[in-house]
Amino acid sequence: MAIELLFVLLLAYLLLGPRKSASLAHKAGGLLAQFNKIKTELKTSVSSELARIDSDSGTTSSIAMPERTPALSALRAQLATQPEISSSTATQPAAVPLNHSPEGQRGDL
Repeated sequence: MAIELLFVLLLAYLLLGPRKSASLAHKAGGLLAQFNKIKTELKTSVSSELARIDSDSGTTSSIAMPERTPALSALRAQLATQPEISSSTATQPAAVPLNHSPEGQRGDL
């Protein structure tokens, strides 16, 4: 990876010349510094907002999941009423060849 980057930088230097390459490097450095400043501000604002939410709710997590939902309770009740299937009574599905295609349908167009 470093070799490719070095090659690209050398090629840019040869194509653009020393003055233009220095100008572009200066602009790229300024953009990188601006990006890092924005990133730091965003991290700070997100952290402060999460801290505010935690202090307002009084919990350690900003997302509180309910222990039981009506859908989960209904699913548990439905599963509790169904008989269990043991492995000795379960039937195995029939094996289907991979090259099988239903009659009337062709695989090619």
